[in-house]
Amino acid sequence: MINILVHIQSTGNIIGSFSAIKQLHEKGNINVTYLIYNPGLNKDILKEVITVTQNLLHIFPEIKQIHYLTPKSNPLNDNVNKLYINKQFDEIYYAHDFLTSFQNHLYDLFPNANYVCYGDALGIAYEKKFYMSFLLKKDNLLVKFKKIALLLKIFITFHDNNEKEADSPIIKYALAIPIDHGNLLNAQNLTVINKETVINIINKMNLGFKDIADYSNHLVNTYKDKPKYLILTENHAEGNFIDLDKEIEMYSWIIQNNCPKGSVIYIKSHPLETLPRNDLLKKRLNKDFIIEIIDPKFKRYPIELWIDLINSCKIICMSYPVLSLKYLYNSDVIQPMDKKFIKTWFPKQFQRSYEMAMELYMKPLKRLKHWNGKSVLWKK
Repeated sequence: MINILVHIQSTGNIIGSFSAIKQLHEKGNINVTYLIYNPGLNKDILKEVITVTQNLLHIFPEIKQIHYLTPKSNPLNDNVNKLYINKQFDEIYYAHDFLTSFQNHLYDLFPNANYVCYGDALGIAYEKKFYMSFLLKKDNLLVKFKKIALLLKIFITFHDNNEKEADSPIIKYALAIPIDHGNLLNAQNLTVINKETVINIINKMNLGFKDIADYSNHLVNTYKDKPKYLILTENHAEGNFIDLDKEIEMYSWIIQNNCPKGSVIYIKSHPLETLPRNDLLKKRLNKDFIIEIIDPKFKRYPIELWIDLINSCKIICMSYPVLSLKYLYNSDVIQPMDKKFIKTWFPKQFQRSYEMAMELYMKPLKRLKHWNGKSVLWKK
């Protein structure tokens, strides 16, 4: 029996992490413990993340326990350690070790374990030294790193200046859409997850938690004869990249220029949304469109699970689902962002960081059609 510990930071890690496990352990014989830890989450969001994780993973018999640490937990505390070190783990799975002191803590606790990186989203692998070097050279972005981290969906714990960084063990990578942001991936350390494995896991999650499918079906059938659009909003204003009023103006412009009047516009929030963006959009656009805000209780579920809605709508998005939905469902997402768009809507000091973020999915997207599904899709 192989004992596995999986560290996740958000609900966006659930599909990729379990896909990696199933790819590497097709025959089973595993006991899996999930550990949710992200000090950037407040208690209310953490509760919802725990609920989503439980709802999506309970159908898999391999998963024996789901633990979590609260935002104020000190992971170095002995009492906290007992949550996840009551047995020796043979394998540790994690999204990335980019500036994560907690990952170094796991290295120290389990020096003999095999380490597997499943990447951000469905497979972005970050090289720490490469990425830090990039940040230091571009517009002094390191000073604003927490904001950039929010934009790129990187949830991090900053090192204490006096903290000694642990020696990194040998890492293997199991990635569905392998993107090498540095110089990490090669034929010896990379396993590419089969698309069928990812889709099978998504289908089982939907079988085990039918509320999303039922709710999606209700939304679609309510407006059978209307053109339908699904817009996935981002937390630009929460990160202080843009004023909220200007962000509302921006999204209004996107909808008005991509959707015919009278269309149904479903709005799905970013999982960490805190501002009343969707209500303001509805108030502004309600005269020309039918605006349906996705029930907040579902907003933390990954968009890749919403199959009926994906298949019934034209999707508008400025982030990673542009790539993942094309990969999984051959869905061509409307992506309005380009350099001109960025210069029009965002302050100059953030324009380079937006271009950098856009590069992480638009360049791989161009290669997807001719990708062999067995190697790195794109390398920075």
